Amino acid sequence: MPNFGSSLDVKHCLFWNLVSTTACTTDYDCEQIHVHMYGYECDRSVGYCRCQERYFEVGDICQQRGDNGNPCNSSIANSCFHPGELICNSGNICSCSDTNTHYWKASTFSCTPRGNNRGDCDNNIDHSCLYLGQLICTSGNTCECFDEFSNYWKASTSTCTPKGHNGGDCTSGITDSCIYSEQLVCKSDNKCSCPDTSTHYWNDYSCTPRGNNGEYCTSGIADSCLHTGELVCKSDNKCSCSDTNTHYWHASAMTCSLTIELCHCKFFLGSHKFCASEPSPENVQPSHG
Repeated sequence: MPNFGSSLDVKHCLFWNLVSTTACTTDYDCEQIHVHMYGYECDRSVGYCRCQERYFEVGDICQQRGDNGNPCNSSIANSCFHPGELICNSGNICSCSDTNTHYWKASTFSCTPRGNNRGDCDNNIDHSCLYLGQLICTSGNTCECFDEFSNYWKASTSTCTPKGHNGGDCTSGITDSCIYSEQLVCKSDNKCSCPDTSTHYWNDYSCTPRGNNGEYCTSGIADSCLHTGELVCKSDNKCSCSDTNTHYWHASAMTCSLTIELCHCKFFLGSHKFCASEPSPENVQPSHG
């Protein structure tokens, strides 16, 4: 003889589907199946008992359906409330069919897709974004990296990645992969820099125009002057030739030229130098040097 385990198992076996086979005219008739138990009602359209909407039939008992996170019976169909949304998983717990991609939204009684980066989420519900540990749901109900100022979303690796500083790593094609994105851009070599490094240099938090001869620069930053290799930034934060005693700035040639080339000196008077282009003063003798 089969072992039914307990008297309740035997009773369930003997009275399987007793609820739906019991004739009735009122709910009271159905409640007599099991006094002091709930969930029964009379389906007057057919004249038989049935379990209420939030219950399912197990023999002579109407057992309450499980809501999200509640116990259920995986061997019985529709043992979870909200059929078509919740299922009874292998652990006998009601949940969405794929909790990796969906979460339970009680306000709409539905399994709702988790948000991707910049996607929708519910700030009142934990784990309503994809990629747990990477994306969070903000107060504006949008999925983002935890610290958007210093991190950006890198879809190819599904990670929140640190934004690059000047000269640092970034991802070409992602506009916010450099920090201070209104200043720095990500170039084709996946490095952050000013948009036009021939005319601007990075100075702390901004792309600053490189100085021409006599203009402002930042001492200690090699590329803060135009015409690299010719002009240098001096300690007074002005651009000039490296040795102004021997060289002058030739603007049309954009080079530092030897001073002697400027005037082709011919006469000397004491320490003053007169050039061939100047009228020779009286009593000045031609130099033989």
